[in-house]
Amino acid sequence: MTYLIGISGGSCSGKSTFSELLARKIGFTDACVLSMDRFYKNPVGSELHSINFDRIEAYDTDLLFRCLQEFKKGKRSDIPFYDFITSTRTHYEEFFPKKYIIVEGILLFNIKALNNMFDLKIFLDLEPDVRLARRVLRDVTDRGRELRSVVEQYFLSVKKMHNDYIEPNKLTSDIVLDMQDESTSLDIAHKLVLTLNERRNPTACDI
Repeated sequence: MTYLIGISGGSCSGKSTFSELLARKIGFTDACVLSMDRFYKNPVGSELHSINFDRIEAYDTDLLFRCLQEFKKGKRSDIPFYDFITSTRTHYEEFFPKKYIIVEGILLFNIKALNNMFDLKIFLDLEPDVRLARRVLRDVTDRGRELRSVVEQYFLSVKKMHNDYIEPNKLTSDIVLDMQDESTSLDIAHKLVLTLNERRNPTACDI
């Protein structure tokens, strides 16, 4: 059986790193990670300058849904590779599911069609100031963007999108983990994942 573990949270709350650490803790033989960011739409011409990357419309949700359906059945599928420097989809790669597929993304829990597919939904909580500092460092250092552009984008769209669409997902997640204490949160997530097989037993998840 294949289990889907969804991990969401604000921009730069640590989703990618946490997902990789969780997969390593479970064991890469049984676990793998899939980023929702790989499913950004491929903008055409002037669309690149007008697209809001923090809205659900920026993602190819239909393709993500179809891929997860196949993975849930234990079948392989081709997933896109997205280049964040050019903001384009460059090619597709073959993805083979494992027992535990950890899917991470800021708006992952905002896609109604996916909500019932996840066996466990985890929300990572981190202070806004820390997330902003991380986002600035990432976009300037890794993605070659200018500081002014990153800060303007944050206050013009990212912050509002977070408050309107991402923060409310705390209420519908199975658990909210405090990323100020990443080590403890990782241990809790690991235990929850390993007890998915025993979910029918109400005493199985004693954390």
